[in-house]
Amino acid sequence: MLIEPFTTRSREGRKSLENLLNRFQPAESDCHDLVADIIAQVKNRGDEAVVEYTRKFDAPDLAVEELQVSTEELKEAFTFVDDAFMATLNKAIERIQLFHEREMEDSWMQTRDNGTIVGRLVRPVDSAGLYVPGGQGGATPLVSSVLMNAIPAGIAGVGHRVMLTPPNREGRISPHLLVAAQEIGIVDIFKAGSAWGIAALAHGTKTIPAVDVIVGPGNQFVTEAKSQVSGMLRIDMIAGPSEVLIVADKSAVAAHVAADMLAQAEHDPMALAVVVTTEEELAADILGELDRQLVQLSRADIARQALGDRGVILIAEDMEEAVGIANDIAIEHLELMVDEPWGLLPQIRHAGAIFLGHNTPEAAGDYLAGPNHVLPTMGTAKFSSALGIETFLKKSSIISYSRQALKEDADHIRLLAGLEGLTAHAASVTERLKDRGEVGTAFDFKKDLLTACANLGLAEPDTEALDRLAVYFRELQHWSRRINLVAKKATDREILEKHFLDSMTLMDMLKGKELHLLDIGTGAGFPGLVCKAVQPGMQLTLVEPRQKRVAFLSHICRSLQLENVSILDCRIEDHVRIPNTCRFSHVTSRAVSELKLFLEMSRRFMKPGVQVICMKGPKWQEELRTYEKSAAAELFRLDDHREYLLPESRVERHLLLFQTAPEGIGFQTCQG
Repeated sequence: MLIEPFTTRSREGRKSLENLLNRFQPAESDCHDLVADIIAQVKNRGDEAVVEYTRKFDAPDLAVEELQVSTEELKEAFTFVDDAFMATLNKAIERIQLFHEREMEDSWMQTRDNGTIVGRLVRPVDSAGLYVPGGQGGATPLVSSVLMNAIPAGIAGVGHRVMLTPPNREGRISPHLLVAAQEIGIVDIFKAGSAWGIAALAHGTKTIPAVDVIVGPGNQFVTEAKSQVSGMLRIDMIAGPSEVLIVADKSAVAAHVAADMLAQAEHDPMALAVVVTTEEELAADILGELDRQLVQLSRADIARQALGDRGVILIAEDMEEAVGIANDIAIEHLELMVDEPWGLLPQIRHAGAIFLGHNTPEAAGDYLAGPNHVLPTMGTAKFSSALGIETFLKKSSIISYSRQALKEDADHIRLLAGLEGLTAHAASVTERLKDRGEVGTAFDFKKDLLTACANLGLAEPDTEALDRLAVYFRELQHWSRRINLVAKKATDREILEKHFLDSMTLMDMLKGKELHLLDIGTGAGFPGLVCKAVQPGMQLTLVEPRQKRVAFLSHICRSLQLENVSILDCRIEDHVRIPNTCRFSHVTSRAVSELKLFLEMSRRFMKPGVQVICMKGPKWQEELRTYEKSAAAELFRLDDHREYLLPESRVERHLLLFQTAPEGIGFQTCQG
């Protein structure tokens, strides 16, 4: 039996599926090293190396001056082809041309009211190399490869198309290939194949020009060479052996299924032919047809080896499973030999080309239908497409700003540049707006902050801290009102005062001390704590009870690259029960609830002897004093309740400094 059918649920069937899903095969290491050496030889020695390899493997007597097909050879080729061939050739050219013309992309523009213009400019590459395999020493010229590779390049507008193909032993190229090339406008044709031909196209020689794109199928040496030069130029794809998967139901004709399996198998001993059917009887009939038709083929030995080594017939439970298998395998050619193929089409997600119905053999797509037959193999249809116009096109973005547009976007550009630490990017915007005083809020902020620090007698932040504060303030303007960090009607100056000056005061007081800080919430103390946490020996832990602010805090700390700041995601909904748990049900104050949460987090995360800071307003302080008088106050040790006199601040705040100790948690208040 040439192929043994298996059900998809059997052990053998599952093994076959596993092999199909893992069929991607990189080149052998010995092939890699050999090809790398060939490419190096061609790069260094040019035509000499190309001719040396060609003489060794293809045409023993080829001379350097014969590398390029001569004008006489091009003219002579027409005398070796008949009218029938020309009629078929012209029909194929017409079909392929019409199909690919629909793929052409246009450049486009968008305009905005402020004078901004953006768009995309679509341009072809300057040159393309079209590789055409020799086909049994030229005996089986692959005319379809010439058309499928060269026509899309021509439609794309590639200015220079060159063709490479290995010569026969006499140093000649099939006249059918030469005629096909000329009919679509290619006259620069060179006699070189395999890895040395690809190397010549990539690096260029005195005779063979270097190109921007290389397309075309080939053996493992061609494929490996394309892989190794990819990156310095574009290639169409890394192709494996040709493959087909036929999904068949009870309406399928066994003879047709077998014929299409053989059509695939005769390509190469490594070709892959797969059938997934819902009918066990059909599977048996297909095997009989394979035996009957195989003996009639000119390449029967190749087809028999391919089917015997790699052929698969699977019997699925139903059509839903069959389609699922087809999608998982992501085959190069997918044939739907079913009663209602158009009904299945919406369910197909991955395939290089899809052939619908009983009258659509893969051969139609290979030659005359119009779509390209250069298709993704080895499962790569999950993320890649057939060769087309886009292979030979490149896109350039277009950007044009008016002064008004730059002014409107300046703050946003500088904010993102600052987050990424790219100050020159931000400066490139600022320099353009300086002469009209349009430098933006961030620089006004720096000026105001330095003035405020001077008025309060605070140490002026160093340059790094000031830059971090500026970036944060710019971000805060965007976020604060969205997550109610400050009143929605607050001005930028009020945000500055509320979120920076008191924290700067606190940090100035703590200057030089090695502290581990714990702050709750994104209140007045947060910005200064974050931006001053870069001091040596200082570790900042932030406890945030609100979900929106957790994301914000994490974003800011990452943006400012503060590695010594950690965020404890302690959401208020998870801890709102703490007052009741601790028998504070008679105290409903939010301030006391937050204090309880704060102290609970201190106990949970902090070590004895660590400084803990919390900053709240006057109302919070009054409520705390009420709490101190309650019967429950004995749960916490409240010792040394002293007030520190700080320089006058524009905003009244109370800075609570807690000292954890083995015997309990105490606190001190710092009122400004």
